[in-house]
Amino acid sequence: MELWLKRYLSLFFNFKDIGNLSWLAIPLFIYFLVTIKKRKRWEMAIIFVFFLSCLSLGIKGHGYPRYLFTLYPFTLTVIFLFGWEFIKKKSRYLQISVLLICGIFVFYNYYHYKDTYNLFWRTKVSLSEYNFPHKTIEIINNIKDPNSVFLICSHRHLFFYHTNKKGIDFRDPKLEFFNRQENKEAALDVLKNQLRVKYILLYWSFKPNPILRDIIENDCELIIRDRGGYLYKIREPDDKLGAIIYSYENI
Repeated sequence: MELWLKRYLSLFFNFKDIGNLSWLAIPLFIYFLVTIKKRKRWEMAIIFVFFLSCLSLGIKGHGYPRYLFTLYPFTLTVIFLFGWEFIKKKSRYLQISVLLICGIFVFYNYYHYKDTYNLFWRTKVSLSEYNFPHKTIEIINNIKDPNSVFLICSHRHLFFYHTNKKGIDFRDPKLEFFNRQENKEAALDVLKNQLRVKYILLYWSFKPNPILRDIIENDCELIIRDRGGYLYKIREPDDKLGAIIYSYENI
């Protein structure tokens, strides 16, 4: 039971991280199944997609709130959409009571999580911040090759929010085969020819494994060091030796 509640159904019962409103989707889903013969095709399509999304996140997300939270806006939409379908023909007193209960849940969640909201708001990435790597982002966005793939080892929020390039996070399952390689040559071949990675972006706090460190030190050229970040290009056979290094010492 604990496995089901804390992992597979944590989107609905993980009150600590998700809140206490999502569980309403379960009785509404049961109501939908009971009245399925009366449902319209667009309603069935929404529930089908929503059910598959919940199933995939429940199984693959391992109960991690940051994955489940991506579905939270859709969960609330489904709850209010089908909740209104359930109560719209009921008495006005029942409608007011249900909406009041939902309102209480919403305000309770806000009160319970307001410190977390404030923390995330204070730590958001802003272009005006002193340590924002403007030059690195500019260089990345100005790279002409549209097929360039970046290996993002840390600070992935900077890359994915502020650049228009393709990137693979170091924790992406696509890197599993790379991480299984036992020598640098095979790992470099996977990185270049299978994953099509041409650039590596990391920050000083990232500790690469020995093979990746070897690749960075011996098979890459440093393009820029900026605000604690390092952008490398994987050297090609016809590349000239010697990197163009933009050095910004405010690290």
